[in-house]
Amino acid sequence: MNRLETAAALRHAIANGELLLHFQPVLGISDDAVRCFEALVRWQRPDGRLVPPSAFVPLAEQTGLVVPMTDWVIDEALRNCASWIVSGHDAFVAVNVSAKSFAPSANLLEVVDRLLKKHQLPASRLGIEVTESDIMTDPTQTVRILQALKDRGVRLAVDDFGTGYSSLAYLNQLPLDAVKIDRSFIQRLLTDAGTSTIVRAAIDLSHALGLDAIAEGVEDEATLRRLGNMGCDRAQGFFIAKPMPADRVVPWLNVRGSTRVSTFENAAPAEAARPSRILVVDDEHPLRIAAHRTLRASGYDVVHAATASEALRICSEYDGKLDLVLSDVFLTDWRGSDLAAHLRDQYPGLKVLLMSGDPSAAHLAAGTVVLQKPFTRVELVEHVKEALAA
Repeated sequence: MNRLETAAALRHAIANGELLLHFQPVLGISDDAVRCFEALVRWQRPDGRLVPPSAFVPLAEQTGLVVPMTDWVIDEALRNCASWIVSGHDAFVAVNVSAKSFAPSANLLEVVDRLLKKHQLPASRLGIEVTESDIMTDPTQTVRILQALKDRGVRLAVDDFGTGYSSLAYLNQLPLDAVKIDRSFIQRLLTDAGTSTIVRAAIDLSHALGLDAIAEGVEDEATLRRLGNMGCDRAQGFFIAKPMPADRVVPWLNVRGSTRVSTFENAAPAEAARPSRILVVDDEHPLRIAAHRTLRASGYDVVHAATASEALRICSEYDGKLDLVLSDVFLTDWRGSDLAAHLRDQYPGLKVLLMSGDPSAAHLAAGTVVLQKPFTRVELVEHVKEALAA
């Protein structure tokens, strides 16, 4: 079949339901919890043969068919995500989006809005992944769309990190949530000292920018352990699970209730299997991330926000199902004490712990304990334990 015939066949496949999705889970390394499922498109020919993505995705890119194909993938991924939630499982779906889908004519924002509404899901249930190279195809347009998606609550990640050519300074300007370290580095992690140094640097860079680090292509337990000891946040690969058809996801999740992947030596203790959920709110980026990492390493489920407005959005998405809010007293938009009062009115019983580097901030705390900055890791964990137990 020549290129034109293949393109025609692919166009027919998109229109007539020959595409299907497989899903590969992404786990939190410290707690072994399923964070999301990446949606991976497959083409099933009428004779039942599966065509690998490498055989048709480049053609879809060249012909523009990647745009309707991406719309279908988002639709189908969200449909499955909604069904998993009905089955009692909590995860989100991540979809790879190419440069062409960020063009104005692709109407990506309208597509996302329509499909989230169709499946009655919050934007936080959708993740969008884009490669460095695709971002740099039209950086101004792509960043504009990414920021609009971020404002909606969609989770954003740069994919195949390390294989593109964006500068570190430019990466810092992107409204991302996570960095996915390319499998070519992960698969040499244990055999090449230089590669190990690069992976550690990528993890540290991600955390310095307030982003989660995700390792792709984890194929053995030793690699997973090494990544855990390096502080990597999440992992994906054949050692955890191969991509699976949609109808295998819920059975796989059910089995995992009693069969769990081994984690690294310093993993959280067994009692953290159902961790308390903490929201860290601080506009000082390094301190927010340091608190996030310390609490996560102590076995807590941690989310974070830079502003009170973002904190309120997160609380709304979780329907107030947070155990503790740890907030700085002086935020860029609200005072932490005002945020605490608002949250207590809206979610009675929600516990709040304030922190500040200004000793005079105590009089603004309205009876709330104030953790003085700078604090040690031990002091942070102890204050959080006391606040949760109060």
